[in-house]
Amino acid sequence: MTGLPIGEGPVRIPKMAEVVAHSIRRSVVHGDLREGDSLPPEAQLLARFNVSRPILREALRILESESLITLPRGTRAGATVHRPSRRVAARHTGLLFQIDGVTLAEVWDATTALIAPAARAVAAAGRRRDVQLLNGIVDELAGLEEDAASFVERAPGFNRALLELARNRAALILVGMIDDIVNLHIGVAVRDWRAHPTKAPDASRAVAGMRDLVGLIREKRADEAEAFWREKLDEGARYFLEHYGSKAVVEILN
Repeated sequence: MTGLPIGEGPVRIPKMAEVVAHSIRRSVVHGDLREGDSLPPEAQLLARFNVSRPILREALRILESESLITLPRGTRAGATVHRPSRRVAARHTGLLFQIDGVTLAEVWDATTALIAPAARAVAAAGRRRDVQLLNGIVDELAGLEEDAASFVERAPGFNRALLELARNRAALILVGMIDDIVNLHIGVAVRDWRAHPTKAPDASRAVAGMRDLVGLIREKRADEAEAFWREKLDEGARYFLEHYGSKAVVEILN
């Protein structure tokens, strides 16, 4: 006997407001509506979707809650469109972390799990221009060795470059989202170092590690590159967690 698989419950028919919101959302995702564009006035949207004013307004509130539009206040102008934001995604993810009591140690582990394989991928690709680009970033960071606070704020650019060169867009988005959460924790350390420079770590050690990684990438030693960078990322995480506490994310985001 063949047929459709039987689910655990009845099929949910979406509300009309959700259908309208979905249609507008698709236009944003597909690029038909871009950052800063305005939606048509209410009268035009009512005619286009053939729905009542309450349904349309509910649909727009759904999109506003997703930060895809900003509704105007006290004007007849259409809503302003926004591109999906990594920061908004990070905020929602942070709330999930809060609810589940995820620790910063776990967040660091997840970041390492995404970045370390990128070092391997870049080394395996063996592109000379990748080595040149990474060397340029390290040279810029080397200029901040005497300012550990500024160095730590700029250093994530090296890992972002690894992910971009590895051409893994999913990992790049996920790490960027997690970075927005981790940076709240790092900000505590940065403020401390700016007030008490002698407490800051030696940034030259981190620069040396980056140069060693670029050397492994240049020599196409992919397995070693991944293992080495995983060790260095874990080392950096241990420093922050030991000195500034492996608090649950909920304690940082409150």
